[in-house]
Amino acid sequence: MSQFWVRSIKRTKCFIMTRLAFATSLMVVCAGGCCADIADIQSALQSALAEKDETQLQKIDIIAFESEINAATQEEVRALLPLAQKCLGSPIHTVRRHGLSVFFLVSFRPDSSQLIEPYLDGELAPLLDDPDLAFRRGVIVVLGTSRPVPLPRALDALSSQLVDKDNTAQEAGMIAGTLLHGRPFDEKNVHLVLAFVTRHTEFKLRIGTIRTLGLNKVSTEEAVSFIREGINDSNEDVRKTSVEAAGRLPPKVRAKFSADLLRVLSDPNEAAGVRALAQSALQQ
Repeated sequence: MSQFWVRSIKRTKCFIMTRLAFATSLMVVCAGGCCADIADIQSALQSALAEKDETQLQKIDIIAFESEINAATQEEVRALLPLAQKCLGSPIHTVRRHGLSVFFLVSFRPDSSQLIEPYLDGELAPLLDDPDLAFRRGVIVVLGTSRPVPLPRALDALSSQLVDKDNTAQEAGMIAGTLLHGRPFDEKNVHLVLAFVTRHTEFKLRIGTIRTLGLNKVSTEEAVSFIREGINDSNEDVRKTSVEAAGRLPPKVRAKFSADLLRVLSDPNEAAGVRALAQSALQQ
């Protein structure tokens, strides 16, 4: 699973760690070995749905089925997802968790957007308001990282959720990063995210947003100004992240930072690591 995220170079470190942490939170111990194919996953979900007593549920390691779900045909996955849908509607917490685990694994597939689309409005998007923090974070990942690109309606749902006062700082960061990744050249979207981050007091949210701007080569005038403010910030971590972000932007946009980067490079009081990043950006 970690190799997939290494390949996903446009994800921030915070976003990567959040997804892995969520996967761990969904994992349960598998009794008597792991299932072998999609049919066995279907059987396990059907058994879980039939059980009325949570204490009697068979223990299933859903996350261990990543390779089976990745290798399955679209038809096999489409046959599996209605069971996952039913699990999400179960009154039993563990069964609901099994359902979301299936959608979570499906989001790794290169065709995941078309597979989850039928469940977006009725089952997945409403989980953004779920009282369970793990469910909220999990569905942010499912909606925001489906492939080859996230569904527009999924991004719309996340846009609406960004300003929810009940979000934790980590949830806000996940949504902000997802929106910048999903719509990096949409000026309205970039403004929405940066306006929110500017109002937010969480220090790590600002750094994560600057990093995401660079990774996704977000080049709107507002993004350029946001990064420039970071280069001139009093905090070394903010300056370092901002200089690095500027160095990742396309050449014509990076040229707008020449004066800022030269100032950093010539400042004897600046940290050596920040100056080295400025020099690297100028030499590209």
